[in-house]
Amino acid sequence: MEDKSGWRKLKNDYQQDPMGFDQSSAPVRFIYKPSSEYETGKTADDYAGAEGGELQNAYADDLEKAVQEGSEGYRSLTGDGDMDTGDAVVAVGQLAVVIVFLLVILVVIVTTMI
Repeated sequence: MEDKSGWRKLKNDYQQDPMGFDQSSAPVRFIYKPSSEYETGKTADDYAGAEGGELQNAYADDLEKAVQEGSEGYRSLTGDGDMDTGDAVVAVGQLAVVIVFLLVILVVIVTTMI
């Protein structure tokens, strides 16, 4: 049988030198880097997830920021806030995306329980 995709060769190469599950010895690391810290020159070791940290909770800050800015944008659009109209529309749009995303997750969870 011919190995057209190269998967068998790749598998054999890595079976000779297994990496295991230790993230610090893996050649690739998955990290969370907030957009506010882009181009700061920090290494992967400076971020959550580099040592197996709380990567699953890393996006909570971004969601919280989107909700706060969305509610401030809504107040600005209704006349009670101080955001520019363009920024307010973008913030409300991001809040709507977050709400729809959370509703989709909720629907998926409920439908799998039935």
